[in-house]
Amino acid sequence: MLIPELAINPLGDRIVNEFFKDSQGELNFRQFVRKLARFRKVRPQQSTQFNNRDAKLRFLFGMYDLDMDGKISRNELLGMLQMMVGANITVEQVCVILY
Repeated sequence: MLIPELAINPLGDRIVNEFFKDSQGELNFRQFVRKLARFRKVRPQQSTQFNNRDAKLRFLFGMYDLDMDGKISRNELLGMLQMMVGANITVEQVCVILY
């Protein structure tokens, strides 16, 4: 990954994958701008279908829902927590948090 901030971010790969989820591995300019809009601060007077609270929440949900079945399973949540905490805690400790 060429962007250093994404390379050290445990969610970097998922962010990139979310960008390309609905495409064939390429984005045109319009698609790219729409994806980036999700990261802008929401201003009620400038809200669009791509930059509103619902779009942001759906984007985040997609980062957890790896199999894209519309649900977040315990395993998906466990994987996300393990990714975010890294080697700082054991798998067993993460399981205690979830269960």
